[in-house]
Amino acid sequence: MENIRLKSGVDFFISAHSKSLIISPTFGTSTFQINEPYDLAWQMLKTLSEPISVANLKRQFRSDDPNSFDVFLNFLVEKGLITSQSNDSQLNNHDAIKYKRQMAYFEQSETFSEESSRCQKGLATKSIAIIGCGGAGAPIAELLAASGIGTIELIDGDTVELSNLGRQIAYDEQDVGQPKTTCLSKRLKRINPDIAVKTTERFVTEENICGVLSENDFTVVAADWPMPDLLYWVDNVSFKNQTCYACISNSLPTIRVGPIFDPSKSLCYQKYENALEQKWPEVKEYERVANSFEYNKSATPWACYSAASILVGQIIQKLLTGHSTLDGKTFLLNLETLAVRKGIEI
Repeated sequence: MENIRLKSGVDFFISAHSKSLIISPTFGTSTFQINEPYDLAWQMLKTLSEPISVANLKRQFRSDDPNSFDVFLNFLVEKGLITSQSNDSQLNNHDAIKYKRQMAYFEQSETFSEESSRCQKGLATKSIAIIGCGGAGAPIAELLAASGIGTIELIDGDTVELSNLGRQIAYDEQDVGQPKTTCLSKRLKRINPDIAVKTTERFVTEENICGVLSENDFTVVAADWPMPDLLYWVDNVSFKNQTCYACISNSLPTIRVGPIFDPSKSLCYQKYENALEQKWPEVKEYERVANSFEYNKSATPWACYSAASILVGQIIQKLLTGHSTLDGKTFLLNLETLAVRKGIEI
């Protein structure tokens, strides 16, 4: 039997000023005021703070005033203030406590139609590959691990260098000289011991990419070499396996997040590059030259984690709903002025 309860974030109190019952959800834009008499509504709200079956709720409150009970319960349903909760979808107590705040987001957001516990369980079934474990890839991996993604595969042939530590704060000086995949894997398991972490200690090439990206639900391209070839290789495998992927840039002052490429919507890198070339004909020449001037690129911890945070939110949205705001689009944010610009859209 399904239980119902107030959604998380539904605050309510009796106002001494207006002598009314105020219902003020932290989500949405509305606050509701119920004038006297509000005793029935007050008692129902307090009871609905914990899960209860509709039958038990009726037995407890409906007999004295059936009409008022029905009107208030319908009001709560119509305003989206209560949620149902099936017994078979519940997490174990450990995970329910661990992911409580994240599930509150799933519950309060209009983006997610599934129960919050089903959303959280859904993440545990997903596998994500991250190409590149540097300034973009490492924070993305950390955030995905904390979010409860079931399996994360780290792909990088690089080792930790002292010059990385000013922005790649997943590592420390004891990691210098060690493979990034090994060090980051240990970091992820400390963040979330319940997830699986796979490591591939090699650089991606056109010859090995099919084997490297064979069993994942989503791929993040967080490496900056070799560009743009790497994106074409990922694009080919993505369309073959019918899996989505995303790319990201965390260079200051303007970070770029996305696009998310989706083969089922014919959103591919070739279309993106064509649209980019229309705005900037020299883009391919720039990409190849920029690879040889690595130290000209600026990056900071806050740029890395800002870009990673935006992308991870969109990846989770994509995995759980099948769509995201970044499908075929780029998001550009100047971290100095906080100006937002519309990027390329395909």
